Amino acid sequence: TKPVLPPETTTAVHQVTASTHSPRVPVAKPTPSPIIRVNPGNYPFETVDECTMSRNICGRGECESTASGHICHCHHDDDECESEPCGTGRGTCVNTDGAYQCHCHHGYKPMVHHGRLKCVDVNECSKQDMCGAGGHCVNLPGSYKCDCHKGFKAHRTQTCE
Repeated sequence: TKPVLPPETTTAVHQVTASTHSPRVPVAKPTPSPIIRVNPGNYPFETVDECTMSRNICGRGECESTASGHICHCHHDDDECESEPCGTGRGTCVNTDGAYQCHCHHGYKPMVHHGRLKCVDVNECSKQDMCGAGGHCVNLPGSYKCDCHKGFKAHRTQTCE
């Protein structure tokens, strides 16, 4: 069998003559499109840029055209949720491409803390008169409770009357 030789790429050249009164000097001017010279035995030879022809052929990776087709260079996305960045028991972490989201449980809110998104406790006791005039609010993780003063009773609405 004959060895298969790779095609040679050359650029066509136009000869342009400068028109001055001095001796004529040829100027080489390349054309914008290359000409592919196919070596004997490689006919028919056609180069198809599969990366350009098929958008998203590699999904989120990068496509590299080769003589025999294409190669996909895939990017690996780390699962940021493995380290429970939202806080254990505070919310649900959803891994996204190169990041994550926190869907916080009731009593928690999303907040960036030290450059990281987390679910932090809502301090319900920061609201005035949360337990009414007859009680004292105690903040708990994700909730609160009312400690009622003497003579007051807690109701289902978590107020002291």
